[in-house]
Amino acid sequence: MFGNPSYPRVLSRPGRRWFSAIRPYAGLLLLLAVACKSPDPVALKQESIRRGDELVAKKQYAQAAEAYLTGVQSDPLDPHLRMRLAKAYVAAENWPLAGPAAVRAADLLPDDPDAQLQAAELLLGPGWFPDAAERASQVLVKQPGNVTALMILGNAKAQLRSSALALSKLEEAVRMGADYERVRVDLRPIVSSYDDRAAELAFRRAVQLAPENLSTHIALANFLWATGRADESEEPLSRAAVPANPYVNRVLGVFYVSRQRAAEAEKYLKVAAAAGDSDARFALADLYVRTKRDADVLSTLGSMPAAEDAAGAVSLRMAAAEFRLNRREEAMRRIDALLARLPHNPRAVLLKAQFLFAMGDVDQALRFSRAAVSEDPASSEARSTLGSTLSATGDAENAFNEYVEALRLSPGAPGPPMELARLSLALGRDKQAVEYARQAVRKNPDNQDAAVTLVKTLVSVRDYGAADRELKPLLSRYPGSPAVLLQLARLQAARGDGAAARTAFRRALEADRDSLEALNGIVSLDLKEGKSADARALVDRAVVAHPKDAGYLMLAAQVYSASRDTSRTESTLRTVLEIDRANVGAALALAHLLTGQRRRDEAKRLLEEFVERQPRSIEAQTSLGIILEDAGDARAAQTRYEKIIAQDPRAALASYRLAALYAQQENNLEAALSLAIVAKQQLPDDAAVSDLVGWLYTRRNLPTVGLPHLQDAVRAVPDNAIYRYHLGYAHMNAGQLREAREQFTKALAIDKNFAYADQVRTFLKGL
Repeated sequence: MFGNPSYPRVLSRPGRRWFSAIRPYAGLLLLLAVACKSPDPVALKQESIRRGDELVAKKQYAQAAEAYLTGVQSDPLDPHLRMRLAKAYVAAENWPLAGPAAVRAADLLPDDPDAQLQAAELLLGPGWFPDAAERASQVLVKQPGNVTALMILGNAKAQLRSSALALSKLEEAVRMGADYERVRVDLRPIVSSYDDRAAELAFRRAVQLAPENLSTHIALANFLWATGRADESEEPLSRAAVPANPYVNRVLGVFYVSRQRAAEAEKYLKVAAAAGDSDARFALADLYVRTKRDADVLSTLGSMPAAEDAAGAVSLRMAAAEFRLNRREEAMRRIDALLARLPHNPRAVLLKAQFLFAMGDVDQALRFSRAAVSEDPASSEARSTLGSTLSATGDAENAFNEYVEALRLSPGAPGPPMELARLSLALGRDKQAVEYARQAVRKNPDNQDAAVTLVKTLVSVRDYGAADRELKPLLSRYPGSPAVLLQLARLQAARGDGAAARTAFRRALEADRDSLEALNGIVSLDLKEGKSADARALVDRAVVAHPKDAGYLMLAAQVYSASRDTSRTESTLRTVLEIDRANVGAALALAHLLTGQRRRDEAKRLLEEFVERQPRSIEAQTSLGIILEDAGDARAAQTRYEKIIAQDPRAALASYRLAALYAQQENNLEAALSLAIVAKQQLPDDAAVSDLVGWLYTRRNLPTVGLPHLQDAVRAVPDNAIYRYHLGYAHMNAGQLREAREQFTKALAIDKNFAYADQVRTFLKGL
């Protein structure tokens, strides 16, 4: 009378609580049955039925149920009236009362299959699976071809609460990017393989008996999804995906999306969307996002009613598509309008941060990134965006920490470990860099970007053998990939094979004409080989093609500097800072240029203004300290370095410079040594750092501890007279006089007038 029910409101209710929900009514029913003696109970009953049927015709199901209940009170043993009552409760979606009413009616009609199946179906909702299976089985004894009984038996044996629950939950999981397997496991308790086999036999028998009945195919597909056999559901879903059934078309479309079969997914999602299924339209738009069809995203969502955008689902997708189509002003206006309406929408705040970052407004991007994390601390994407923004400000340490949290929140995402590998290299943590890069590959073995990151990391840490082993299968699998060819070129350049590196860089540039890294590789080889004119011709053409791209302009400035065209270098660097005020590389390069031209005050002002805009930029603050130090203001430089160390105790260059200043003060050698050791950990191959560590150990009467560090410095830069002097002094204090004499002699041979030359001559006379 009322059609097939669905049971969304009772799915989470434990079965044993069903009847407790009507206990308050039970006393009332009993009281009414005993005390309310109508002078004409038959007339009262007939009136209640008439009234109930009239209300059902008007689709006023809750009021109809109240009318039928009055009749039941007059005649509690009328099973057909109880059936009317149960169906009214079903139509009103009053599940706590529908089940008990149906069960009571079925108990009064033990030989009525419709009554038994109505009760059995309602017993599935709260999880009374054995009772549901028993009633369905009793019907099948007398009617072995009853399709409804077979589907109820299948659901009861498989412990599924309805014939569409798994499809609904798992389709939503795929559509929303949730963990499919976790959702699937939570759908039902552990079921024996025997019961699952019995369930499958029941479902397949129903399909065999009623192949034209779409419900049988849906029920079978539902079972297959719930048991982790989604691939086998394609055939029954295809049978049920008629145009009049938008739900199944959407489910099948999402299934094809999960299998990366975009054309088939689009076909079924379009059918569902045309039938008015808003979830299908969103799924179709998301498919277009994945396949980079942003114009189709806008056409799909543009005509959706405003009511569908109550939570911002339409605006968020359209703004992102507009931004990717380079309609940035429209995208920003749309997201601003959404934020004006929903200022705490986490996704809108995050998207605004990402837009600002892409547009080079790092200051505002940082503000909105922090707000996005505040709105949704458990968002891995928000943490990653904040990490990217912090990295752009030069705050590598805090960027690293944000990516660590992003990885914890989303262990399977490839992005965080790749960024952590890059940041680990920047922080001098080579072992960590390799481990994070390998982790990215382990978790995403088919992800080309992860594999390329591993090769790049291995080349950076100079493990060329491992890089070569990782690169060979990539070249075989992706022979024309610009990213793979770039890593081949980097590896060959690192090994000193300039000709092979140039060939690989050119192949990468042919595959991707906008590859800045490939162009950079060729230009670097040209400059190394003294072909500055060739390099300049290349960058001049690139700048014409990319006049507002800070990356190309920075490369051009490097070439102009190598050509000693200081005027062009300066103007280009200033253009970069106009385009990207947060570009620390441009600020440092320009400050260095100005300092070299004895325009130290201009360089100082430039860096002070930059640090005011980017207060967490360790590099800019350190450069400002060096300028102060070079200007003879050691006290101001020391204050600057101390502030940097307070902000980032692992800041290598600031630690070294501060340690050197402390070493000059004689009374702070312990702190100087601690700082120098921190610097050495980050810069193990830096000769100046090694020399300082060894010299400080020697000054603290630990020459044998200092000797290995001093030897590192001399090996790295053998023609530095002061390094030789420090090494000789350590040998002398360790009682190794022959070695001391050798180093002192070499120091004078390098520079007979260096700062400590007279002292060395005195030592040699004594020796």
